[in-house]
Amino acid sequence: MKTLTAAIFLSLFIFNSAYSGNINRADMNIGEPLSKPQKKSIPKAMMYSIMIPGWGDFYAGNRTTGKVLIATETAIWLSFFGFEYYGNIQKKDYMLFAHENADANLSRKEEDYYDAMEVYKTSEDYNTNIREQARDLYPDNPEMQKKYVEENGYFGADSWKWSKDNQFINYRKMRVSTRETFQRAMFMTGFAILNRFAAAITSARNVHTYNKKIDELQWGIQLYPNRINIVYRF
Repeated sequence: MKTLTAAIFLSLFIFNSAYSGNINRADMNIGEPLSKPQKKSIPKAMMYSIMIPGWGDFYAGNRTTGKVLIATETAIWLSFFGFEYYGNIQKKDYMLFAHENADANLSRKEEDYYDAMEVYKTSEDYNTNIREQARDLYPDNPEMQKKYVEENGYFGADSWKWSKDNQFINYRKMRVSTRETFQRAMFMTGFAILNRFAAAITSARNVHTYNKKIDELQWGIQLYPNRINIVYRF
């Protein structure tokens, strides 16, 4: 009777272990020592997530969250490079526009030059302001004033003149639009940082959940002619 009861109990235990919960199986030979799956490291998962968002969640066993974070990271960087590419096209457009409508020097690439063209209709207006700055900085030194104007003014091939007000206004609009595009690219880098922060948190939580399940793990046994299957469920 006791043998029958034990057999029934063992059969129910095996059935319950094999068909309820999340089940994993480990084959072992008779006499082989049994051990629980290894726990995972929270710091390692967070490090993986900071390197590549989603990697830490894959490590923690949460593939769904990992795929979402990787997809988000991909979208962020595609957007970043897209905005950078479009911003550079806009920059070339306003440089060419300035050359065709104000005789700007296309060989000048620095932003200061095009910033000045956005504020002053002519290079002479800009140079007048530079001369005033030189007098304020070096009131008793004409030589230093002259040097300051030569270093900071725009003369000769660098001169410009907007002949029409609407062209000057359109140029300013083009410059504003270009800055907004590059700002959006910068926002994407901020989103990339936030995505890593979120990934580090989710991977840490997933590892904590995984390790907790390991602590609560239950065992069962399946008997085969040439092996024993150890069945464990969370």
